[in-house]
Amino acid sequence: MFNQSVKELESCMVMREAIRLQHSGRKPAQIATELSVPQTLLNTLALPILGKPL
Repeated sequence: MFNQSVKELESCMVMREAIRLQHSGRKPAQIATELSVPQTLLNTLALPILGKPL
């Protein structure tokens, strides 16, 4: 249970940073590189939040 909560928190933090970077004009590939995560993961996490990929 605790491990799942940590993963959920980590996902929220990654998306928060990704959205912040997107608003500052960075492209999805640049965001993925800066956050050290695959671009496909960012797109998957963004779908339920933004309704579209980054």
